[in-house]
Amino acid sequence: MNYETTVRVVAEGSHRPLPGLRVSLFDHDRFSKDDLLGTGTTDGAGEFHFEYHTRDFADLEDRVSGSLPDLYCVVYAADGSELFSNQPQALDNTPRRVMVVEVGADVVARHGLAG
Repeated sequence: MNYETTVRVVAEGSHRPLPGLRVSLFDHDRFSKDDLLGTGTTDGAGEFHFEYHTRDFADLEDRVSGSLPDLYCVVYAADGSELFSNQPQALDNTPRRVMVVEVGADVVARHGLAG
C-alpha cells in the first residue's frame, strides 16, 4: 500500500514556517531498528512531502501489531546535528496525511532560525 505524509516544520508558539531545514521521516519499531522512510529539505512553507510504501517499513513487529507505520520526524541543523525529534509521540500507529512539527522557540533562537 502507498502512503503520503507532508511534514510541516514550524516555530512553536508563532507557527511560522521554518524553510530550508533537513527533515527525516521514520517508522518507530520497538524491537528492531527504526525504518527511515525518506529525507528532504523543507520548502518556503516549511513543508516536505514524503511518499512511501508498506514494504519500506513492514517487518515482523508490524505483522503482529498491525501494518500501519508509527511515524515520527527528526529535524536537523545545518551542521547535521539533531535539532528536534518527536519520536516519543510515535506510538499511535496511525498514518498521517499532514504532520505538524513544532520546534521550540529556544531552539529556533539558538540556531538562528528566526529569519
